[in-house]
Amino acid sequence: MPSKFTGNSLGFIQWTGEQGRYETSGSKPLHLDLKKQEHDHFKNIRWLDHAATGVKAHDRNSAIIEFMTLTNYNFDFAIYVKPLNSITGVARLSLKDFAMVFTSGISPYVSDDVSGPTEKFIHNYGTRVHHVAFQTEEIEDTYNALGKDGMKFLVELVGSHAEGLKQTFTEPSGNTLLVNEYIHRYGDFDGFFSKFNVTLLTEATGKQ
Repeated sequence: MPSKFTGNSLGFIQWTGEQGRYETSGSKPLHLDLKKQEHDHFKNIRWLDHAATGVKAHDRNSAIIEFMTLTNYNFDFAIYVKPLNSITGVARLSLKDFAMVFTSGISPYVSDDVSGPTEKFIHNYGTRVHHVAFQTEEIEDTYNALGKDGMKFLVELVGSHAEGLKQTFTEPSGNTLLVNEYIHRYGDFDGFFSKFNVTLLTEATGKQ
């Protein structure tokens, strides 16, 4: 059942055959004419780094505790952006594993003008995944190439090598409403986010 706090469902897999192979003996292939464009910069977009779900302010703790109860993830840290009434909390297994991010208002929704972009998003679209983030190499070149492909962004690249990471948000997909995040952490950066980047990305969600 979908969570009443996040709207998400969790799936659990135990591989009994070849890991990563979803086919069973009774599976039948679907012959769909789906073709992916081939561009060199696509090779820079790697694994799924994290997903971020918008939750209501009064459900924030319950949502995180529920996720930790159903998995062996641990709460790692939270970044408060008080001027935008927003909290970004992170649950992780380790520094190298996929992370689950929870964003909510510090206080519940009152109005679009008062409550900030996070609670405004949840008020308009409900509790749901806001974005999925992909580890991206050569992020400057990849960002520019995606733009030339026609991709639109909510914000330009934020961050720097000196700050340890760079990130950006795309405009929401017209098919899924999901935002893509492209993120690169430089080798000597031992954190997950920075408050400066989180503030700018949170502000950018107000453009949706």
